Amino acid sequence: MGSTQSTETKPQLSEKLSERKLAQQLQALQLNQEDHTENGFVHVDSGPSALLSSGSPTLSVSATQEWEKKLLEDPKNRLALSALTSNAPNTILTSRSTKIADIQAFNVKIPLEGSPVTNQRASGRCWLFAATNVFRVAVMRRHNLKEFELSQAYLFYWDKLEKANFFLEQVLDTTGEDLEGRLMQMLLASPVGDGGQWDMVANLVNKYGLVPQSVYPDSYNAMNSHNMDTLITTKLREDALLLRRLSGNSATSQSSLAGVKEKMLREIHLMLTLMLGPPPSPDSNFTWEYYDKNDALHRVETTPLKFAKELSSSTSVRACGGTNVHELFSLVNDPRNEYNTLLSVKRLGNVLEGRSVAYVNVDMNTMKTACIAMLRRGLPIFFGSDVGKYLDGAAGIMDLDIIDYSLAFNTALNMSKAQRLITGESSMTHAMVLTAVHVVDGEPVRWRVQNSWGETAGDKGWFVMSDKWMDQFVYQAVVDPEFVSKEVREVLEQKPRMLELWDPMGPVSSSTSSYIQGSILYINLTFYPRYRYISTDSATFGLFGTLERMVDWTNDLVPALTIFRHRFTILAIFWEQAESRSLDAAESALRTHPNLCFQQVLLRSKIVAGALAAAYAGTLNATKTPLIREVFWSCYIGTLINSYAVDKRDDAINSNR
Repeated sequence: MGSTQSTETKPQLSEKLSERKLAQQLQALQLNQEDHTENGFVHVDSGPSALLSSGSPTLSVSATQEWEKKLLEDPKNRLALSALTSNAPNTILTSRSTKIADIQAFNVKIPLEGSPVTNQRASGRCWLFAATNVFRVAVMRRHNLKEFELSQAYLFYWDKLEKANFFLEQVLDTTGEDLEGRLMQMLLASPVGDGGQWDMVANLVNKYGLVPQSVYPDSYNAMNSHNMDTLITTKLREDALLLRRLSGNSATSQSSLAGVKEKMLREIHLMLTLMLGPPPSPDSNFTWEYYDKNDALHRVETTPLKFAKELSSSTSVRACGGTNVHELFSLVNDPRNEYNTLLSVKRLGNVLEGRSVAYVNVDMNTMKTACIAMLRRGLPIFFGSDVGKYLDGAAGIMDLDIIDYSLAFNTALNMSKAQRLITGESSMTHAMVLTAVHVVDGEPVRWRVQNSWGETAGDKGWFVMSDKWMDQFVYQAVVDPEFVSKEVREVLEQKPRMLELWDPMGPVSSSTSSYIQGSILYINLTFYPRYRYISTDSATFGLFGTLERMVDWTNDLVPALTIFRHRFTILAIFWEQAESRSLDAAESALRTHPNLCFQQVLLRSKIVAGALAAAYAGTLNATKTPLIREVFWSCYIGTLINSYAVDKRDDAINSNR
């Protein structure tokens, strides 16, 4: 099985030196036994430090040393230090009582929530998943289906192509703008980003229709969109420079400019078609065969446009209690702006000739009243929120009390909703679906949320959102006009106040940071729970700790995470073999895997297999955990840091193997 002795890696040496230095600092302190606690919290002197009383604007080193001394005199701070330097703060500060209280029990619930739980994978298509999860309920009722999923990839394809056209038109319309100005930099930042809004979904459905997922399933690049987006973005930025240059040339005619733009779009079309696959034509027939709830086989021949129009048919409207899903509109809660006003966003869209993004700004009570009425009617609700705040993704809980930062840091985070928007602290980052609410004495207490992160997240894909969390971090809900007052409906007739393109009320975004967070959560929830027997210590082997360190070391974060997840999938195969202690089978699986060709895994497979098998057997005690950590780091993190040079090195390794 190979040697059980391990050499020290640079991260391990650095970590040990840091721990040794910390221990020396603690030992050197003359510990003051005076109680520095107040009301159960660590006491921090509120008065000004004498070391800063000179009025100097610079940070005094001696002041920080004094602060550190006083900080570590308190035993609670030393306990917090031990816990927080070895774990993610959110893990340590999670409230057990809140997790117990936020249960999946609701007294107002729609009868058909829609299944299966969907999974957007490593993409920013949440808005398309949330919208199709709303649409599918009407389809399921019409066709008497037990399970059904609309093709998100179909809308994704056309959205990318429409966004490319929309972007090039914005470039032509802004030739007088400074290329390095904020507007142009915002346009160039994400020409075909995965994010979007409800009205953008409506534009796509109206122009291209809908198809079942079985007719146009996800491709690899639909589920892992970053590389595709990067390639198309690079090409469109190049195209933007050419269009600006040609447009500024007086000798360039409008017809020749149009011809150049068409050539650019054909190139984008080629890229999309080869990476996502040719989609059904909106006005050409497709065949859909399905079983209903009674296991009766049905066959439907129709076009995507006709299939979408079924949602407005009298049968579908009756099935939805009189609601036409094509008539739903967006309520938002933006306390920066006056309520009962219409808002829109400059240069935000996809289909050039489609309708603009429109929000009716209302108070939270109006929004929640409409949502409860929708749920009583039996209808799901598309909503947009800042999902990363006060979230326990594994438990599926969004609650202001789920993480108690004051417990460790004795400080409060007191910004209002408006202040978070103004400072960029919060924005709409994720779209999901509401399917139930628990109402006590006429007031909502908690809401049931259908997410699109697969069944490994939350309670088999379902989340609970407290009403207080909704007040602070939900910004949008798409509702039937019937469930708001005439005064609110009339707001749609106003001239909108135009928000800037970079406003936080823009698209439900898929920024790099949210992609990274989603990738980390995907990896952790997909693999870590299955193999948690390896270690429960995130500092040793937990994926959050490992990924946080990897992020610090890697410049190109998103490709690194994509590669990591791919290689971790391969490691899962390895674990399956190690679990059965079949070391020869494990090594064989690694050597023969068609996508496995990187560095030391081939050379050290027996070491890893032995360590993992020992861990499974319960023989790996705390003194041996560095073995797993060292093997994991050397085999995986090392390859990520040098990911772009791996192929040549692999060829050399394999040729000498």
